[in-house]
Amino acid sequence: MGLFIFILVLVLGITLFIRKYNKQDAKSVDSNQKEEVKNISKNTIDDISYYISNNYKVFGLSPRIGFSCYELKGANFRNLSFAELGQFKGGYAIAETDNEYDKCAVAIYNDKNTHVGYLPKGNKKTYNYILDNSGKVEAYGVIGYKEGYNGGDGIFYGSVCVKTGLSAKEKRELQKKNKVKEETEKPT
Repeated sequence: MGLFIFILVLVLGITLFIRKYNKQDAKSVDSNQKEEVKNISKNTIDDISYYISNNYKVFGLSPRIGFSCYELKGANFRNLSFAELGQFKGGYAIAETDNEYDKCAVAIYNDKNTHVGYLPKGNKKTYNYILDNSGKVEAYGVIGYKEGYNGGDGIFYGSVCVKTGLSAKEKRELQKKNKVKEETEKPT
């Protein structure tokens, strides 16, 4: 019985230590970005601390009808700041017709018009859908930050959902529009 209690106390102690350690890591920042964090309110720091971690987090974006979700690529090369962390809902995706590295490149912009990254290379179907819709479609996503080891530079990463088809509402409106068109074109 004594051994059981000892093991239980030991497991609880380790669990509490790990939780405390993870919370401290989530709120620490690189020395290069301390000045930026000074200019952010405490509420904002509490909000973005969820998106800062010493490991990758899975944010679990759910695609709405007519959207597809992707891993965001190249975010770490965009010179993003902590102000870009978190969710963005009013972003957009643009098909880049002049990208020398990917002939089907799709650039992702957040709701602040900041270029935050790309879709994974070679998404021809999504690229063509965007081109067919004036080269720009709606997107939403989330940006996170993984701290570096031993005080080294961390990296930005994220997930994004991009419009790749019609929503249920848009499909109904299109069907209604086509039905009206058919009725007006019927020979009398």
